[in-house]
Amino acid sequence: MSPETRYKKSRDNWKQKAASRAEKNRYQGKELARVKAERDRFKKELRETRARVHELESQDLVIVFQNKVDLAYLALQLFLVARIGFRAVSRVLGIVMGALGIKKSPLSTNHHQLGDQALSGAHPIGSDATGAADGEDNVL
Repeated sequence: MSPETRYKKSRDNWKQKAASRAEKNRYQGKELARVKAERDRFKKELRETRARVHELESQDLVIVFQNKVDLAYLALQLFLVARIGFRAVSRVLGIVMGALGIKKSPLSTNHHQLGDQALSGAHPIGSDATGAADGEDNVL
C-alpha cells in the first residue's frame, strides 16, 4: 500500500469517527436541553403548587355545601354510618350548619309537613282526592 492510500484511508476513518461523534454530541445536546426545560417546568409547577397549598392552608377550613345533593349525602352518611336517627340528623345539621357553611336550616319551620322547599312539585292530598273523584284511579 502506498503512503497516499494509507493517508487517505486514515483520513476517511477520521472523518467517519468525527461525523459519528458530532451526531452523538448534537443528540446529547438536544436531549440535555429538553431535560433541562422539563425540569424547569416541573420546578415552576412545584413552586406554584406549594404556594397554592400554603394559601389554602392559611384560609379557614370551612366546608361549603353547594347544592342539596351534598346535604342529602351528608344526612344519609349521618344516618347510615354514624347510626343517628332521622330526627337527630336534622338536629345535628341545625347545630353545625354554621360550621358547614349551610345558609339556612335544611328543614322548614314546621317539621311535620313537607313544604314546597323540601318537595318541589308536590301536590297536596286534597288535589289527589279531587282527581280520584274525576274517575282517575290514584293510589296514595
